[in-house]
Amino acid sequence: MSHSSAVRWLRPSTDPASEPRWGHHAGMQIGIPPIPGPRGLLRVFTPYLEHHRERLVNFIAVEPIPQGVDERGYSEMEQSTLDPGAQGKRLWSSDDVEAAEDASSSTVARGVIETAGGVETLTVWIGVERFDNGADVRVRVRFFADRPHEVEVAGFANARSVALSNLILTATMGNWARLRRLHLADRTVMPRELWPDFSGTAFTAHGRFPWPSSLATAQRWS
Repeated sequence: MSHSSAVRWLRPSTDPASEPRWGHHAGMQIGIPPIPGPRGLLRVFTPYLEHHRERLVNFIAVEPIPQGVDERGYSEMEQSTLDPGAQGKRLWSSDDVEAAEDASSSTVARGVIETAGGVETLTVWIGVERFDNGADVRVRVRFFADRPHEVEVAGFANARSVALSNLILTATMGNWARLRRLHLADRTVMPRELWPDFSGTAFTAHGRFPWPSSLATAQRWS
């Protein structure tokens, strides 16, 4: 590995207790538990925004939908079967696809440095505990040397998974910066209007909206 690569990339050491966190030293970074926070979620860090090292800017959840059903799995909400009594699916890291499918893997991966299209990349695979709906998936996280403020995430079904119609990777912390908008039939509602005095990071009380039969337009979040 070149000196420039060592300076550019943040990677775990070979110590089994090393923090599972990857990315650009001076750019975007991705981590997984046991970094503090809910289980079942990838952590997104942006220290280049002058955040202190442990400040999270977002989470990424894994939400697979099997063919023939509408209900999705929720990586942070489902109970773990590998760690009984814990909420949230177990995540682990690997440097190759095969290990990403092995839930017994306990070694923290360093990530693989290679070149794609003339650009140096850092790639790590994230294994995800099997979902209650039979989905069995993995996530590829890839950073590009020429794009320090970006990360590529892609989801794949493992061989033992039920057939999927969708595998959704979704950012979950729009509420952290109060970014979400709910488009109702007759108006748009924003968090700062619903909970003007709320400043925490946990879930708020539910917002409830009557939906008269005359208002047939669907609701959507953005």
